[in-house]
Amino acid sequence: MRWLNVLLLIMTVLSIVWYVESGSRVSLAWATFLGVFRVLLLLKVLREKTNARHRD
Repeated sequence: MRWLNVLLLIMTVLSIVWYVESGSRVSLAWATFLGVFRVLLLLKVLREKTNARHRD
């Protein structure tokens, strides 16, 4: 799961750089999508870790 977060972070940064360079709305939408998707994944991982602590 960690490699997926790193990959999403890199893709988000590249999309933002692409947006700054080209001014394209598509790249901004892509960066926003990746950022939201990454935050949701991090929240899922955090919730799973919290649930695992309560089970012990």
